[in-house]
Amino acid sequence: MDVRAVPCVFPSLTVALHLVVTLPRHETPDDLPADLRGRWERLVARVAAHEQRHVDIYLEGAKAMKARLEATRTSVSCADLEKAIDAAWRGQQADIERAQAEFHAEDETRARSERGALQAQLDGTRAQLEPMEAEIRRLDAELADLRRQVDTGRADLVAQHNGLAGRRSALAEEYNRLVADANGLIDALNWAR
Repeated sequence: MDVRAVPCVFPSLTVALHLVVTLPRHETPDDLPADLRGRWERLVARVAAHEQRHVDIYLEGAKAMKARLEATRTSVSCADLEKAIDAAWRGQQADIERAQAEFHAEDETRARSERGALQAQLDGTRAQLEPMEAEIRRLDAELADLRRQVDTGRADLVAQHNGLAGRRSALAEEYNRLVADANGLIDALNWAR
């Protein structure tokens, strides 16, 4: 019997993966202020979803790997079979790495877009703050001058002083609201991946 005439066959195939995913964990999340805890939980959820996509890519790759390897199940010689298995293995590993790289590029583009939108909002808010700051400084100087004049006995300036003080107070309230918005956007920008 010529052994070269007997094809080389492997009877079964199992592809096993050993994946370890490490996620961030806060030791005492209940000690965090509510707003910070919420941001922390959103960050952890984003990281978990990101890592789960990596796992999914590996699982999809393992299924494709098994199909590729099963397609090489029979060969004229064991050396040819070994070459076919090696080629299928290397090809699928390259496909998996390419899929991981594409995912990272897409994820980075999305994150950069989110950060860009937050930065644009922050820049817009800062642009609104600058003229308000200048106007508040001008009103503060005018109020100080009027206070000096009122203190010297010019009672007719009291009404003008009170009008300016009311305008300054309203402007300061708007300014503080915009500062709070800017701080919120800064926090969001800092927590955006």
